[in-house]
Order: sequence, then structure tokens, then C-alpha cells
Amino acid sequence: MELTSLQISCLRKIQWGKNVYDGNEALNIRAIAALRPELIITTSQIGPCSVKPIFGAVLSREGRRFLDECDAAKK
Repeated sequence: MELTSLQISCLRKIQWGKNVYDGNEALNIRAIAALRPELIITTSQIGPCSVKPIFGAVLSREGRRFLDECDAAKK
């Protein structure tokens, strides 16, 4: 299933790992994970934080490959 440009933008934001605090961003990431679970790894948080995030997310190896393929298709 193809992802929208908004969803691909969300993937770029979590490419190297990010703690998610925004509810809308969390919903977008969860929606992507439901469609393509192999692209995203979620955890309770990434690294130490002073404020507890909704969750932490990072792209899997397959997710980084997916972004590379999207970039190659633009050329």
C-alpha cells in the first residue's frame, strides 16, 4: 500500500529516532505502523527525557530503505 506525502514526511521526522509528544503526530505514526508495520519501531521512549513522551519511534532498516527508494524515484 502506498503512503501519502504527509506520511512520508512523518517517516522523515523519525528517521533517526524521536520521542513523540504531539497527539496528531502520534496518530499519524500509529496509522503508518498499522499499514506498514515493518517500517517503524516504537518504544516507550528514546533516551532520557524530563517529560514522558507518548512513545518513541525510529525507522527500521526497511523504513530507511523505503525512504531511499522514495528519494530515488524523485530523481
